[in-house]
Amino acid sequence: MTREMVKATDQKPLAFPIDWLRKYNRQKDELDKQLIRGLEEPGKGLSLDELQAFLEHQNPFKKSAISRKDRLFSTTEEQIVRILEINEAVWKNPAITAEAIKALGDPPQCPPSDGQHLYCVCLLFETGDPANTFRLNWEACVHIHGQDLTWKWDGLVFALEGVRQRIGAKPRPVGLHWRVCELGRRFKGKSVKNVRLQLDQSKTIGMGQELPMIAALHPKWAKSLNGQDKPFVDAPDLEVAPRGQGDFSDAPYLYFDAARRRVRLDARGAGYPGGACGSGSLR
Repeated sequence: MTREMVKATDQKPLAFPIDWLRKYNRQKDELDKQLIRGLEEPGKGLSLDELQAFLEHQNPFKKSAISRKDRLFSTTEEQIVRILEINEAVWKNPAITAEAIKALGDPPQCPPSDGQHLYCVCLLFETGDPANTFRLNWEACVHIHGQDLTWKWDGLVFALEGVRQRIGAKPRPVGLHWRVCELGRRFKGKSVKNVRLQLDQSKTIGMGQELPMIAALHPKWAKSLNGQDKPFVDAPDLEVAPRGQGDFSDAPYLYFDAARRRVRLDARGAGYPGGACGSGSLR
């Protein structure tokens, strides 16, 4: 038995589509306005994450959707604002502008994190001098977190006699660029010395002078480092000569001192495995 459709005698076939289209256009205009506002004034309007939640038929303001409060990593829009702020206050480099960042094109897609990997996307700047870039990135980290809430080991000297890029490390492009970063889960518990061999075999870029900048761009992540599911992060592509003297036997690492609420930059022997540490890497 077939079921017949009942039609109203006064039905106007085009009325509903036109009304729906008008309503859709009004909603789309409002979404566009709120998204532009979110890009121009981070913290207001809609972020791209919230727009994605909306398009997936979620309420972007419910706890079940991605929220600013629960998000571990900054959005790309927030990073752009932050690096421009850092440049204006600290670096004062005329090459770092909104136009230059726009010219980079879209940032890469961030792979999903899991139990063996912790990924984020970062907007980085490279001077071509690893020790100088490392110093500038630490200054950026101090600017974002504050002088009282950061600490660096005195034996980590930002000079050629204190820090250098290891032989075999893959070169970085000079200037602004986007990177996908893996933040220590992949190599957690392994010594920097052993990780370097794996990086060379897989032709992977190890974390290096970028490390403090990641803490500046993603301050919530930096303050969440616990040595467990969020490992303290080694920088295997850099070598450190303690106090700028002797052999380059150490490697830098970044961690969070929960007792003093400080983001700390230190160095440790490259041959020693650290259960709480894991070497970072870049794509």
